[in-house]
Amino acid sequence: MIEASESFIQNRLLASGRTAVVFFHTPFCGTCRLAERMLHVAETALSGLPFFKCNINFAPELVRRYEIRSVPCIAIVSEGRLTDMLYRMQAVDELYRFLKPWSADA
Repeated sequence: MIEASESFIQNRLLASGRTAVVFFHTPFCGTCRLAERMLHVAETALSGLPFFKCNINFAPELVRRYEIRSVPCIAIVSEGRLTDMLYRMQAVDELYRFLKPWSADA
């Protein structure tokens, strides 16, 4: 998972039109750390789907624009827009099922 700045997400990722996963988090969020570990497992299983993470403390414009309500938040970026968000991550298999339709393996 690659750390991405607000600028990168706005100017490169959204502009590229490609599909990717963006994990919005804060560094002192314990639930975010757990969700990140689950995402690493899913990332390993889903080839061809790029994963990025973004600290919302440094992304106020993205938080406003996409109305990110809380962290952790997993967002799907596709065709230049944020298409889906997941706030509840209970298990790796649930997370995998959420992400699978967006991967090249689908």
